Amino acid sequence: MTTKAVDTPQAPENKPITTLKEWRERVIQEWTTLKKEATAGKFSSPYIELAYIAMSPVLPNNKTELKRTVKLISKIDYCQPLSDLLKTIYKKNEFTTPSTDIIKEHFTLDSLTTEQQIGLDWLLVSVGALSGLKRTHTKFLSDLESTLDNYDTPSAVRVQAGMISAGQNIVFAGQDVNIISQHYQGDEVALRAYLAKVRNEWNIPATNILPQASRDANITLHQLFTPPDIWIDTSEYSDVDLEQLTQRRFKAIEKDLNDDRRSVLEAMSIYPYIAITGGAGTGKSSLCHFMATALAYACDPKAEKKEKINGLELLGSAWIHGPLLPLYVSLRDFCNDTETFPKPKQDASATHLLKYIKKHLGSFAPHLETYLMQADVDTHGTLLLLDGLDEVYDEEQRIVLRRIIENWADRFTHSRILLTSRTYAYRHDARWRLSKRFKSAELAPFTWRQMRRYVGRWYSYAAETRPSVFTSNAETKKEAQLMAKDLIKSIRENSSLWPLARQPLMLALLTLIHENRKYLPSKRAELYKATVELLDRWNIPSPADKLHEKLGQINLERMRAALKMIAYDLQSEQKSYLNYPTIIERGKLLEKLIQQQLIAGGLGAKIEDVLEYLSTRNSIIISDTAGVYRFPHLSVQEYLAASALIEFYDECPMPKDLSPATSDGWKFPENIGALLRHNSYRWRGVALFAGSIIAAGQGQDARWQLIDELLPPKLDDEIPENALYSICIACEIWSESWLKARTRAQQGTRQHLTKCLQAIQHDERIDAPERMKNIAVLANLETEEVDD
Repeated sequence: MTTKAVDTPQAPENKPITTLKEWRERVIQEWTTLKKEATAGKFSSPYIELAYIAMSPVLPNNKTELKRTVKLISKIDYCQPLSDLLKTIYKKNEFTTPSTDIIKEHFTLDSLTTEQQIGLDWLLVSVGALSGLKRTHTKFLSDLESTLDNYDTPSAVRVQAGMISAGQNIVFAGQDVNIISQHYQGDEVALRAYLAKVRNEWNIPATNILPQASRDANITLHQLFTPPDIWIDTSEYSDVDLEQLTQRRFKAIEKDLNDDRRSVLEAMSIYPYIAITGGAGTGKSSLCHFMATALAYACDPKAEKKEKINGLELLGSAWIHGPLLPLYVSLRDFCNDTETFPKPKQDASATHLLKYIKKHLGSFAPHLETYLMQADVDTHGTLLLLDGLDEVYDEEQRIVLRRIIENWADRFTHSRILLTSRTYAYRHDARWRLSKRFKSAELAPFTWRQMRRYVGRWYSYAAETRPSVFTSNAETKKEAQLMAKDLIKSIRENSSLWPLARQPLMLALLTLIHENRKYLPSKRAELYKATVELLDRWNIPSPADKLHEKLGQINLERMRAALKMIAYDLQSEQKSYLNYPTIIERGKLLEKLIQQQLIAGGLGAKIEDVLEYLSTRNSIIISDTAGVYRFPHLSVQEYLAASALIEFYDECPMPKDLSPATSDGWKFPENIGALLRHNSYRWRGVALFAGSIIAAGQGQDARWQLIDELLPPKLDDEIPENALYSICIACEIWSESWLKARTRAQQGTRQHLTKCLQAIQHDERIDAPERMKNIAVLANLETEEVDD
């Protein structure tokens, strides 16, 4: 397969096609003629016209030609089912049926199986069936995309059609062309060492999620990863306002529709520059890690062969760009690097980011810039993965990042770019939002098909690696399949679980609960309590573990208390570039552990042993390098920080410019309300976790008190932005369990919440999806007040 069209002399029509290269050249050379024949054939859709353009040069007239064509098609990735179909077709018709009738009868999307559809889709792109299309073919492209709307499998044809519509060059690297080996001229050993480092760093072992899994199991991220979808951008619905679009999205979730969605991998294949947004736990970082892992395999055929992993197959048939060099960057860590991140008065450029990346590349560093600057690369040669814009709390730093990213796109024109951020931090009016050349897409919740795939994979690998989970050793696989079906059935029968199960992180935790208990708790509060507790993922070593003797008497509550206070400190300090605020240094971790050790009873183990356990065996913190630790996900840090504010409110240092309401000092929930009003970006996730934690407890008084604290005492004509988000969070906390007002004070709080939501229901400072949620809650509140 080639990466671009090749100009060659016209091939005689009767010359047999014996190679894929000859087939592609024939289609490209004769495209105009083939298109006229397809139009005259009066096919029912543009997709079938493309099938005719691709297939007619090789459709056989006799058994010899059939054998040659079948063999040729079978060489194309994903096309073996199509090759088998061709043998079946010509076994029946004995070569007498006209080619137009063959295509009409056997090559429509409705007549093909999913595997055959994927094969035909890839074949059309591989042999250049779209090569003659231009941006001016608007009617054909529009009709083609409409035809593919009901095709819910990632589509290579839809990718190329989207690229043509966007004015991009048609590029097809395929899965047989290794861009790296063609264009990289540096040290091969250094390149392979870098790629191995990427795989080791981001192909997360299952033991990070499932500490009880066998250490020899070697289940990793790529085996469990289920690619999410993105919502189609609102610009494609110019006649529909955001409120109507949001209603469509909610309907699409409720009815499990696919017409407003696209595969995120397909979107990334279409758009060279894309910003992927979503809430906490929607899979943004997992997507970056997965892309880095898959491409690190694809760029290293020796590693693929050794580990029996095909990197491009992991990315699926919509990824047409071949093996690109992955460059992963945590934007939070980049901003905290005082050596490379530009000072406020410096001119920000791609040079600063390149310097930071090279700092972590080892022996590969000297070769990177040369590869980035090569002018003869036919397709994009790298994928720059920029993870976590929302985790950079300083607004000026975000603006600096914008300049750096835009300059990178200008300077390294062969580099594709993916940026991730929580949706609320990437608003349309944000000064750090990237230019229009960056496509913006929001991750959509899982569909039932995606949930079934994830749960099915989970239990399939559980049967292989954790047979002790199941009661029957003889029929482990069968029992695993039954458990997977039971979990999906339990979720389907409890609609209150749907918002949880549709988020990748929460689905993982629900599956863990189900695996451990063999069922899901029926009460929402009990289930949510179990879910948020699983975020801790603390596990005592088993008696067979060498560490058990040292940690058998460990006081988990004290260890957890230390981590909660560390999380609160980190959340408070997450700003600018001072002292690596998101990194837990050994000294700080020891300081918090010592504080707990000095309390009566202590930790129940030596501090060094506890530290060893935390850094090597327990996934609540991760040790990237010696003496440096971090929490695995911002959500974990936010949950622990919320726990600290609830449990240790008198020990949590508050910002100096805030004063407690009484001389008794800070208490919960006043501390949460004050922090949220002080910095809504920083404390939003923490406040939501606080509501979830107390919702899992007994009684409702604490939740009413938190809601009352979050609401502004009075409503002014112009509601400040910090009060705006406090109202939204109060609304979400109320809606988690649809609190009933039992006292006059609670009824007053409910009435005030109703008035607050009425006041902000049309406020465009709130994103449309959140406005719709607020309106739905408001309707329920108003109904309750009428009923009372």
